[in-house]
Amino acid sequence: MPNNLPQQEHSTQEQIIDYKNHMALWFNSRYCRSDDVRSFTFESEVWLLKKAYHNNDRERIDFSLFSKVIYNRNDKVLIKCFLANMLMDGYSEATVYAYYSILKQFYISSHGLTTVNELSDDEIKYYCSQNDKIYLYIPINFIEFIIENSFYSTNYKTLVKAKNKLNLIHNVNNKANESRELPSNKDIAMFQYYLHKFETTEQDKDLKNLFLPVIIWWRISIVIPIRPSEITYNLNKDCIFRLNNACYIRLNRIKGSLIKRMQIPIARKICISEDLYDLIKSYQDVVAYDTKSVTLFSIDFLRNCFLNVREKEDMFRDKANTFLRFYEEYTHFESTDLNQLIDLFYDFYINRQINAPKEYDRLRAGDTRHLAFSSLLLQNLNPIDIAMIGGHTSLESLGSYVNHVDLYIDSEIYRYYNNIDLNTYNYSKKLKDIIMNMPFQAPSNFEDSIPDEYGIGYCTDRSFSCEDDLCFFCSKWWCRPKNENLVKAGQYISRRSMVQLKNELSTNKKMLHALLNKASIELINGSLILKEEYYCEYRQLIKSITGNANRLEMLKEALILNFNGEGKKDE
Repeated sequence: MPNNLPQQEHSTQEQIIDYKNHMALWFNSRYCRSDDVRSFTFESEVWLLKKAYHNNDRERIDFSLFSKVIYNRNDKVLIKCFLANMLMDGYSEATVYAYYSILKQFYISSHGLTTVNELSDDEIKYYCSQNDKIYLYIPINFIEFIIENSFYSTNYKTLVKAKNKLNLIHNVNNKANESRELPSNKDIAMFQYYLHKFETTEQDKDLKNLFLPVIIWWRISIVIPIRPSEITYNLNKDCIFRLNNACYIRLNRIKGSLIKRMQIPIARKICISEDLYDLIKSYQDVVAYDTKSVTLFSIDFLRNCFLNVREKEDMFRDKANTFLRFYEEYTHFESTDLNQLIDLFYDFYINRQINAPKEYDRLRAGDTRHLAFSSLLLQNLNPIDIAMIGGHTSLESLGSYVNHVDLYIDSEIYRYYNNIDLNTYNYSKKLKDIIMNMPFQAPSNFEDSIPDEYGIGYCTDRSFSCEDDLCFFCSKWWCRPKNENLVKAGQYISRRSMVQLKNELSTNKKMLHALLNKASIELINGSLILKEEYYCEYRQLIKSITGNANRLEMLKEALILNFNGEGKKDE
């Protein structure tokens, strides 16, 4: 993918105005109602957002409080854009209010983020605290929002230093309740399995049409890092096209057109598979009648789907009545609609139709963006290309996604999209089959055999021409086919070999995170190039990570520990 920079540059102020206008257009269409006395606009000094678990009460977001303490003329607009973007991406109004409360407190205390590096760790934690909980990720997310969208002019280094300091404190003090974690590998694999099963086996046309946006969201966002709002509110109806025998999707990124010197441009045209093209085309065909919709997903078609299915199940009747009443005046399919459809798929198909175990965490529309970044990293793509595809203008922004690489590796999605060959590591047989099918009698050359280091079996080859680092998978290894030997071998693999591989992965992950933070790029002949010293180290780290990841996957296969398709792990 070429990294050529566009010739025209725009000022930071123009970039912010473009972004603000985009946010205001969506925001006002949702919150500015002529028949509601509590209506407000993006420009209003006060926003009234719904309280959690309250139908009529409102939380008051008062931006006039910033007027006396603004340290940069754009800061209040950026805070509004940040919060509006969260609403657009499907965050609840109660969550957005919580972000506002912490951000207001931290912004004022740090003099508009300018004195973060002068504050002590305890002061930072105090300013990010509420109800005895620390929310460091909130100012971190805000700073990343500014950096990713190039909403800075001269304070870039100050912002980066502030983010790095906050990240350091966050990593030391990270607690399970501090931020929402992604679902576990088993929960992600379960969702993928049942969604694929639904897509390929469901015969009811109305049901398939209802959940078609969920299928399209999954198929796009698991390979392309895309925000929920970019796939719902911003993905145009004519987003796919063919060119030179290849299929492409055109992304209408939220970010404006500002590209500063030595910044990474954003990819807005990405090559996709023929299958994904056909899937999107099939949806385009069924919503072709809706000439009012300018986005791929049609809110009118969703209404019709609910009308068609509401008599089939009590669950659909209740959901349809709520949906049709609440969305009567809506003209756009939004992130909240997508999240509600995902929840409905869990409730109707996974819980009711399949009757899967209930103890699992649900995916949200924004979770797959993290998995897609992990996928691109593990494909050993140039990090500049990954940033372009993901809509980032700097390599530093990729660092936060490195944390989820091991989760992605530990899921069935990794094998599904990377076509791992089980024979690569001689692990095509299960450990149980290897040991329990051993001949009970020792081999004829047993007298020359040497006991293995595990205290389980013997190496029958004195020349030590090993076929694998683990003797169990070498054809020259023998042990008696006893259950206790199987238990010992399984314990060695799970407690030593796999733990060692996971530790190496953790170390490599930290090194990759540090590399992306310090790596610098060069402008050569109009193209952005990662400096050779960094690129070599990057490729070596990715090679090590993918090698260990593949080996971990094979060991899980040998131990029969991977997902069996029914929501459980084999024992």
